[in-house]
Formats: sequence, structure tokens, C-alpha cells
Amino acid sequence: MAFIPPHLRKQKEEEAMEDGLGLKERMSRDLERGKYDCCVCVEVVRSADAVWGCDVCYGVVHLDCVKMWGKQSSEGGTWRCPKCQSLYTENPSTLTYSCFCKKSKNPPAGDGYSTPHTCGMKCERMRNGTSCPHPCGSLCHPGPCPPCTLSSPPKNCFCGKITYHTGCSDPDKGRSCGETCNKLLSCGVHHCKDTCHSGDCSPCEEEFEQSCFCGKIPSTVRPCKAPPASPDKTETPSTPCTYSCSELCGKTLKCGAHKCALPCHFGDCHDCERDPALVSKCPCNKTLLAALSDTTRVKCTDPIPTCRQICKKPMSCGVSSHLCDKPCHEGACGECTQPAMIRCKCGGKQVRMRCDDRQKPPGTSVSLIVENVKKEELDIFSGTGKKGRGKAKKPSTAAATVTLPFTCMSKCTAKKTCGKHTCNTVCCPDKGHIHSCSLPCNRQLPCGRHRCEAGCHTGSCPPCLQGGFTELSCRCGSTFIEPPIPCGTEPPACPLMCRIPRPCGHPAHHKCHFEDCPPCTVMVNKRCASHNSWCDWLSPCHVPVVTCRNMCRKPLSCAKHFCNRQCHSGPCTDCPLLCSVPNPCGHPCNTSCHAGPCPPCCQDILIMCKCGRVHKNIKCGERESYPPFLECGDACKSIEATARQPAAEKTAVQ
Repeated sequence: MAFIPPHLRKQKEEEAMEDGLGLKERMSRDLERGKYDCCVCVEVVRSADAVWGCDVCYGVVHLDCVKMWGKQSSEGGTWRCPKCQSLYTENPSTLTYSCFCKKSKNPPAGDGYSTPHTCGMKCERMRNGTSCPHPCGSLCHPGPCPPCTLSSPPKNCFCGKITYHTGCSDPDKGRSCGETCNKLLSCGVHHCKDTCHSGDCSPCEEEFEQSCFCGKIPSTVRPCKAPPASPDKTETPSTPCTYSCSELCGKTLKCGAHKCALPCHFGDCHDCERDPALVSKCPCNKTLLAALSDTTRVKCTDPIPTCRQICKKPMSCGVSSHLCDKPCHEGACGECTQPAMIRCKCGGKQVRMRCDDRQKPPGTSVSLIVENVKKEELDIFSGTGKKGRGKAKKPSTAAATVTLPFTCMSKCTAKKTCGKHTCNTVCCPDKGHIHSCSLPCNRQLPCGRHRCEAGCHTGSCPPCLQGGFTELSCRCGSTFIEPPIPCGTEPPACPLMCRIPRPCGHPAHHKCHFEDCPPCTVMVNKRCASHNSWCDWLSPCHVPVVTCRNMCRKPLSCAKHFCNRQCHSGPCTDCPLLCSVPNPCGHPCNTSCHAGPCPPCCQDILIMCKCGRVHKNIKCGERESYPPFLECGDACKSIEATARQPAAEKTAVQ
């Protein structure tokens, strides 16, 4: 084991203890030790410095630094936190130095015992982003308030019959009382018969014969739907006319000339809108009919006189400043064609278009009034600007249209309430507001077996609520813990000796345990694994092989020499010497020492023809397969013939 100096050992122990600290504990530790840095000037935040704290990320910054930051980054009367980019509307020059709980202005410098920039009183801040109604009971502190340890206000079960309490910070998905729900169903007549449950009740399953209000569709058996309340309260759920078929009513009005243009509805149809008794002015409602014509209207089919003034009725778009610009006329004013400005969901960008285009369904592509749209706005909406996928030199023709609903390409960079995740939503509708983190925490709980099921949060996770209801005992069962047992509880330590029998038969000298037994360390006399003789010393019982440490002296595989290694287990190695027996041919064997006859000689030799001109290299062991002399070649015969020719001529001359 490597040696660790005392000062490094202490530092490692502190780091191991601080791994589980939350944001509040880490900020308190760093401020007390003088290790917390300002994110603007990157200087240490000292106890005597005036500071400012963000309400969202809880970051601490020098007061002078945040004033300078807010003044330089101010845009439209707002500025952002230098750490989490949360939006602030307060004038940065009016910021003051106060403690973290905002109770004390200009708190005194730290006394060395309390956290700097705290007032020493109870925090009493409300926990943002939670439903906890209790103020924080800790002393004034930096960072987020710890989870509430009080009981929650009374909560109702799903059906509302009983109430119950939980820990205020404990995750609660609601409870069922187990009784019949009995809530009024959407039909307004029948009650839910299911067991107390979460969410909306199932649709009413009661069915009976019904017909629509206008009578166009024949009576059919339909699911229950309560009828509208009649003035005399005489209708009951079994009334045949109980639903609207959504088609035009089409019933003849009292005038006898016109029909009802409303969708299928309950009750009597309305009076004719053109009834002479109801119409006393022109269609634009500015001039009396008596002033426009001497003829009195008798029937609803008689024309309504019009004046020469502009209609100026409010358009159907609902914008109060948009009025009809046509001359006084009968009937609807038509679609609103006036230009209107509309903003994206985050409110960062706006475009101009026809007012009636705003009411079109989602996914519809609408045209913009290009002459009133800035180039950068078109670039942002078309995805070709500085926040799009590429930088466009000119606005393309496709940039003159956008798809409903309007969304810009800018991403929200605000930090969520957990302080870990960024929103990153394109055209975020909550821009400038608190962003609640909806991701699950999913961190390992202290028990080491389960994960936190609460939403992403700051600080440490609550203790594991899982538990066991069976007793937890040691391996032998002599020592146990009675239920209920918190999750993560280790088995109790047993003071008795281990009762597991050893294969060697020796008694155990260790405590009761769950893992495999350690090796037996009893010293015993063992035989040599090679010579089978008793060794002169004792060896631990768990050592499987023991040797006598003398020379081995076993015959090697060559059967001529002996092993000169120290006594060992397993087979001996091959003989390292060379064979000293000469071959019949006279050459040495030159192979490793071996038993049995030597292999054929591998020495290279040269064989020739009788005249010595033709020769060949062969192995000595292959000599018997060749004749004593090689056969002479054509060159040998030619040279021999040439040598005989002068001798023959000399004989002829004589």
C-alpha cells in the first residue's frame, strides 16, 4: 500500500465527506473558507465585501460588479443575471447590500463563527418552485432553502372523502381511500361507480334512445348526455331530444320566410333578425329608417334602406381599432384585411400580416406584408439568419411566408429552478419567468439501492422511503434487527464465530460473515509434492503445494541425465544439453539430448561425377539413396572427346 502524507490524507477525507453536500452547504463552506469567486471579476468574495445574490441560481456577486454588469448589459429596461441569465427589471443602480434572507441591510462582517453575509436570524423565506406553505426555519444562509421537515397541509384523497398528511417535502402522487368515487360524471346526471381513483372519471356508460334537438336524425340508442336545463325544469334524462347533431337547425322562423341558421340547438328558435318590429335603423345603425325612406317596412322580406355613411362596425377579428370601411350595407362585413402585428410565443420577434390570417388553423402557411418587415426578422423566421442554420446574404422569396403558430429560432438560455439544467426551448413562452424543471432527479439515494423519484431539485435528496418488514439477521441467525427496517440498512454484526465447516476440518477463527470464508491459516506439516517425503517445516493449511527445497534429481526425458533444478511440482523440463553420440557416418548428432536412436544426419555433403565436373549438395543421411558417383553430363563428354582427338591423330600419323 502506498504511503499518503498526513496533510494529503486529511484533504482526501474532507473531499470524500463533501461529495454529498448540496448547493447550500457548498456555498457556506466556500464563503467561510474564502474560496468563493465572483463570476464577474473572478476575485474572491470576502466577508467584508458588499454582495448581491440572485434569486434564481443563488449565485453571489460583488455589489459593484453586478451594478456595472447590469448597466452595461441593460436592454429595454431589463438586464440579466451574470451567472444564470435570469431576467431582472429592477434598476441596477438601486441595488443594495443585504443578507441572504433580505431582512438586514448592510449586515455586519462575519465574526469567524457564522457564515459571512448572514444576519444570524431565521431565514423565513418561502421555497420557490414548491407548494410548501411553511417558511424556512434555518438560520440565514446562502443557496436554496433545505427541504421542509414539517407536515404538509391536509390533503384530500382522489374523491375528496378523506384527508391525510405527508411530509411537506415528500413526493406525493395522491392517495385512494378505497371507497366508491361517487363523483358527478360529465353527463351531469349519473355518478362514478369506480373505486376512488386519480384523474378524470370514465365517460358515462349509461345508454338509452335519444334524438337530436332539430329532429333530422332518427332516434337512436346513444351514450348518456344530460339535456340542457329547461326553464320549467320538467325535462328528465329520458327526454328523447337530448343532444345536438351540429348540423344547421333549418326550422322555419316565426316570420315564415326565413329559416334558423344556427346549429342544432335546444329550445325555440330566435326571432327573425329582419323583423320590422326589431329593425328601426339602417344596417350600420347610424340613421333611423324614417329619415331614409317614407315607405314603412311591413314584412321581413322588405329591403332595409341604407345610408351613405361608412359602416364602421367592429370586424369579426375582435380588434377594437379594426372597423369596416365599406359603405353602409346589409349582411356580414366580411374578412378583416387590415394589417396587424403579431408576436412569436416568446415575444422576441414580431411580423405584420393580414388580420384575418391570424385566425387560420395551425400549420397554415400565411403571407407577410414584406414592406413592413425587417430583414433580420425574416431571417430569424426563415431559419437563415444569425440564429438559423446559415447566414443569408439576401432574404429569400420563401422568407415572405411563415407557418402558424409563429415561432422564432432563438433558444431560451434561462436556468431552471434546479440550477442545473438550461431551458433550451425554441421560442420559449415562459421567457423572463421562472422555469420549473420537469426532469426527474434520478440520483442514487443514500441507501444505494433506489433512485430519487422527485423532480430535479437542488440540495441533497430525501432519505429513501422504502423499507422492509421482515427481520434482518446475520448469516447464522443469532443476531437480528426487528422490522420495520429502513432501506439500505446493513445486516447486523454478529459477535459469534463462523459456523461454516471447513473442508480441511480445522475450526474457524473469524466472526460470522456473509462472504466466502477466508483461507485456513493453521500451520501444518505437509509432504513434498515431488518426492512425497515430509518437509522439515510447517506450512499454512490453505497452501496446496509444498516442496522440500532439495535438488530434484529425477531422470529427464532423455533417460541419460538428471534434473538439476530445485525440487518443484509438475513435470521436469526437457534436457538442455546436446546429444553426444556420433552418427555412423562420423558426424556429431547436433540435436537436443534424447532417448532412442539418433535421427538421420543433417550435415551437408558434396557428391560429384567421376570427372569432378558435375556436383550436388545433399544431406548426409540421404547419401544411400544416391549412386557412388553422379552421371557425367554433356559437357563432360564433349571435353573428354576433345581430349581424345589429338591422341587419335598422332596414332594415325605413325
